[in-house]
Amino acid sequence: MQFITFKKSMLSIALTLFCTASFAQTMVTLDKAGDLSKKIKNTEKFTITSLIVSGSINSDDVRFLREMAGRDMDGYETDGKLSSLDLSDAKIVMGGGNYYKVKRGLSFKYYNIKENDVVDSHMFYNCRSLTSLKLPKTVKKIEQYAMQYCKSLQKCT
Repeated sequence: MQFITFKKSMLSIALTLFCTASFAQTMVTLDKAGDLSKKIKNTEKFTITSLIVSGSINSDDVRFLREMAGRDMDGYETDGKLSSLDLSDAKIVMGGGNYYKVKRGLSFKYYNIKENDVVDSHMFYNCRSLTSLKLPKTVKKIEQYAMQYCKSLQKCT
């Protein structure tokens, strides 16, 4: 009888550890804007579901976050599973390349961060895996289409 109880206890502990590891939040502090891709390994990029970022982020970091949240620069779906993104201790700054592009007739319209502390147009556009988004405390303005078609988004603060 004690052996069965011991097995149940061990199974319970193993299940708890597994659940804790599965739902763990990844925390990243950036020393320099544009370094998010250096802080998160390629093997982790599409497996992280919950991420907390602090420090300055630019367009390069936004492009990386979009890929983690299921959409690349061209709007195509990625294997990203990021559902909870906390940027409350981050600061949006100008710089970096483009994070999104749209075909307009025979040319393309490119999007990048044009102003500090602004959630720019199309920043999280169509990132369907996002369910929770905490914007930086320093945000002054949210541009049009910044979170359009984020169909799973339930909470944005």
